Amino acid sequence: MELGRLFGFLHPALIHFPLVLLLAAFCLELVGFVRRDGRVAGAARLTLIVGAVATLFAFVCGNFAEIWAARDGVPQEPMEQHELYATITSWLFVFLAAARMYLRTANHRKWMPVYLTFLAAACILLVVTGHKGAMLVYHQGAGVQLGVPGPAPTNEDLAVLRQKQDTEALWYSDKMHHVFGCMVLIFSGLLLVELVSPKLGIRLRAVTPILLVVGGIFLMIWSDTDSWPLSGQRPITDKEVIMHKTYAGLMLIFGIQGLTRRKKRTTGIAGLPETHPSTIEAATVDNRQGRAMAVFSLIGGALLFTHVHSNAPYANVAVGVYLHHTVMGCIALCIGAVKLAGSAMPSQTSKSAVRALAWAYPCLMLAESIFLLNYNEGLPWFLGYGGLSLAAPHNGLIAPVGGARAELVFEPTTKRMDVYLLRHGSNSPYFIPDSEIQAIVRIGTEATLVPLKVVRENAENSHFAGIASFLDDVDMFQAQVLIKDLGQETRKVLTADFEPWTSDRLAAAHKSQAAYICPMHTSVGAGAPGRCNVCGMALVPNKTPRPWHKLHDDEYSMDLALSASKSPEPTGVVETTPRRRIPLSDSVGTNRRAASVERLVPRYPVLGFPAGTDLVRIEHPTVDRLTRLSLTPRRSDGSIVEQLETVHTKKLHLIVVSSDLSFFDHVHPMENRVGTLTLDYTFPAPGEYVLYSDCTPTGGRNQVFANHITVSGMTGPRAVLEPTPAQAKVFGEYRVRLDLSPEPPLPGDETQLTFTVSRNGVPVTDLEPLLGAGGHCVAISEDTRAYLHSHPLQMVGSRFGPKVTFHTVFPKPGIYKIWGQFLHDGKPLIADFVIRIP
Repeated sequence: MELGRLFGFLHPALIHFPLVLLLAAFCLELVGFVRRDGRVAGAARLTLIVGAVATLFAFVCGNFAEIWAARDGVPQEPMEQHELYATITSWLFVFLAAARMYLRTANHRKWMPVYLTFLAAACILLVVTGHKGAMLVYHQGAGVQLGVPGPAPTNEDLAVLRQKQDTEALWYSDKMHHVFGCMVLIFSGLLLVELVSPKLGIRLRAVTPILLVVGGIFLMIWSDTDSWPLSGQRPITDKEVIMHKTYAGLMLIFGIQGLTRRKKRTTGIAGLPETHPSTIEAATVDNRQGRAMAVFSLIGGALLFTHVHSNAPYANVAVGVYLHHTVMGCIALCIGAVKLAGSAMPSQTSKSAVRALAWAYPCLMLAESIFLLNYNEGLPWFLGYGGLSLAAPHNGLIAPVGGARAELVFEPTTKRMDVYLLRHGSNSPYFIPDSEIQAIVRIGTEATLVPLKVVRENAENSHFAGIASFLDDVDMFQAQVLIKDLGQETRKVLTADFEPWTSDRLAAAHKSQAAYICPMHTSVGAGAPGRCNVCGMALVPNKTPRPWHKLHDDEYSMDLALSASKSPEPTGVVETTPRRRIPLSDSVGTNRRAASVERLVPRYPVLGFPAGTDLVRIEHPTVDRLTRLSLTPRRSDGSIVEQLETVHTKKLHLIVVSSDLSFFDHVHPMENRVGTLTLDYTFPAPGEYVLYSDCTPTGGRNQVFANHITVSGMTGPRAVLEPTPAQAKVFGEYRVRLDLSPEPPLPGDETQLTFTVSRNGVPVTDLEPLLGAGGHCVAISEDTRAYLHSHPLQMVGSRFGPKVTFHTVFPKPGIYKIWGQFLHDGKPLIADFVIRIP
């Protein structure tokens, strides 16, 4: 694992070399082609080859860097995009370098414009890939030691981090590598036979293309049992699947090419003079075949560098996969280089040099077969990890440490951390004399040292435990345990580097696939009716999700009746809480008319007109009169929905916004009679309003009804929504920061919204429960068609902050306005932000 971290840290140092070399190669190729200068063309060819090789090493280091960045909390989506572009770019340059070595400029000048076009496209992709990598550093903090916890990972990020390959998949991968190890072993044997007995070797040459064809068919079909053509569980667009199919295609191409050229060879060449046309033709065919095999080895080796492990990309097993394939890729590149040097060797070359290259080729093939035959899907055997058991007898996380292994178990309710030391290949205890070891726990890039003391102290200790009280409501952390090596006199400190620990509560997908789900927390589900373990609500049947623009099911509707009193002001209210003065909008400059108007509203909804007051049904409310809103949910048959679930302490949440989103209010009508909820409300200004009635019928899922009304009067100019130009805003004496993960959010994917609240520069850690939670979050699209009411992750507690995190899914691209609602010192705090979803 230490070696894997070293490679990861090398990625930012190495990536600049291929960027410069490959762009310089394109410029040199262009100059050489225009000026017909062979020396410039040769320099371009050499620069391209060196740049392509540097790209491969930077790519494999990037694989390791991605592992640690994901464990530090860097969002999955931008890393996947960067990796996809890097994969396409690397493959393109590898194929271009191979084509450049295979072609001769003097003889294939007509193909150079095509080659230069692809090279230009590859350079453009290279720049785009570099830009995406830079955004990972500057926007997501990948590889940056921030010293503070980063944004918590989303549910999808946690789910990916938890991916593990089962025993059957590990066994299958091992056997596939062993099969091809046997095939490479046969190749090396055929080459050695040809060196020892040329006549017999020439007769056996036909076996090589046949093996390539058979191996290509086998790899094309059985490389991935969960993908095409055997299954559709994993898409064929998966990078690992594409690599396997590409390599299978290359084997088929070169195998069929070898069989075709074999038929063109003339028999009995040994008895003909060197100047005979048949001898020259056979030598030309052999030379082309040699160059083809060299190119095949070079491309195959390059693909080994770009191998990505999509089933468990951030597990310790992925580190072993990358190390394995890097070593095998280096050997394959050496094989290709030796074969290419042999085919391009001048006729006056000394016999000793020719013989050395002839013997180096099968010896390298033999070495490759040894690595394939001993391949294990895990940490490399050649680094001393052969026979490492991945079994976890205490259902924890396993990590190797020297000649032993360690198991980490964490109990989130008690914050207890246990570490068991086990034998390398069994579950027997591994004893050390120390009575205390140390654990380094990282949340993001912030590290904390936790001492772990022996549970039962004696001369031989193997079980240690400690309390990590700071791991309160943490979704993910990574741990390293430091242990002194028994086998060294100096007692060198060894590190057990564990895979990330992730919370079971939040690691499920955003939408559970269970038969019953919680109407408030859709990631919580079960196979039978029950209660949500987060909020306690009754689970409801898991139905097919509605289209984003459809806020409620067809079986429900909402009646809205408007009425006004003949008296201009009410004289009595049910709730007598003090009134407060709030601005219509905290967005400076977006709507001067709205921002300049203030209104008096009760802290909680006012109910009831004066006793005996006549109510008059109206079509359009006015600003100067109190309006009674009567909401009646109905079923499709016209019957009234009499029972609504209590969600966040209320049966119905009413979100009132102006059509330009400059005004926002979140109020709660109260049940006036069975099935009807009423609220007496004063609209602040004339104009168009949208009223979102958010409720959950008992036994059903959440329903939202949008009612549009017009408030009579002279309207002002419509506000224009502009994305908030900063991550944080000031609201009086409060500063609120909004972090999005991923950044930018992607439509259709889960987005995490984290609000961080401070007051006068001091983090606020005592936010009060607002309707039974740490806060509320509402997001509405610019056209008011998309409505998102998000619930906080932390539901239980009497104090919250300074961070409050919400999850939501933005359904479409566009501009959205987000309102975060909090309660502090008995006063409400509403923080609004405008974002753009690309």
